[in-house]
Amino acid sequence: MKRLKHLLWIIPSLGVVALLTLTLLAGNALDRDSEYHQALVPSIQVRSDNFGHLEEMPAHFSCAGDGISPHIEWTVGPG
Repeated sequence: MKRLKHLLWIIPSLGVVALLTLTLLAGNALDRDSEYHQALVPSIQVRSDNFGHLEEMPAHFSCAGDGISPHIEWTVGPG
């Protein structure tokens, strides 16, 4: 019985270690994804006057909002 009592702390500790490991792996995956996308040669450039670069599209332009289309223009990049 004493052994079981001493082993009960292992299960929550393994859960904490697993959670920390997954958090670190997710952070590394986001960093690698960002580096990958920055290294790509742009083949098309999309721009809008209704929202800025790396900003979320406002909800009123979605089907959950007013359903109106934002002003979007695009140009073909090099190559």
